[in-house]
Amino acid sequence: MPIGENRVVAMSNITMTAVNTEGSGFLNNLAGRCVGLATLDNDAKTVESHGRCVYADASGDQIFEKYDYPVQAQGTGLRGTAEWTGGTGKFAGLSGAIELTNTRLSPMTDGIAQVSGTKTGRYSFNGTTSSLK
Repeated sequence: MPIGENRVVAMSNITMTAVNTEGSGFLNNLAGRCVGLATLDNDAKTVESHGRCVYADASGDQIFEKYDYPVQAQGTGLRGTAEWTGGTGKFAGLSGAIELTNTRLSPMTDGIAQVSGTKTGRYSFNGTTSSLK
């Protein structure tokens, strides 16, 4: 949706799969969904994005995340931050801070963005603090 001369705002509805480098444990084999809002300034060639995500494991326990990508150059990679804002079941009380790095991939279908990303940081729940790689 245009919001000015060469500026647009776009809503995203993202479907994801989360896996971790260890192949088991926290944030491995989870389905995820994010809804966000991005502002693109095509004159300045910048982008900014903010949104919320939810992940679920096979038993239905959920993880909640809030993400922010500050104003930065448009391109193939974006860097942002996120925080875990809670969870259900075994993830109840989840908290932590995350750094996000995304790389845009060549899309298989016109009009569809495809991205691969990483999350690094720390998380805690059930009285334990751990690192996420």
